[in-house]
Amino acid sequence: MHFVKKYSNLIIILLLILVLILLLIIFTDIHVAKINRAIKQTSVITKVKIPFSNFKTFKQ
Repeated sequence: MHFVKKYSNLIIILLLILVLILLLIIFTDIHVAKINRAIKQTSVITKVKIPFSNFKTFKQ
C-alpha cells in the first residue's frame, strides 16, 4: 500500500489520461461513421441518377 500512497497522484493522472484517450477514440469513431454514412448515401444517390441518364440515352 506504500506504493499506492506514494504514487496516488500519478496513478490518478494516468487514469485520467487513459479515459481522455478512450473518449477521443470513441468520438473519432462516431465522426468517421457519420462520414461513411454520408458517403454511402451519396453513392446511393449517384447510383440512382446514373440509370436515369442512361435511360435518356436509350430513348434517343
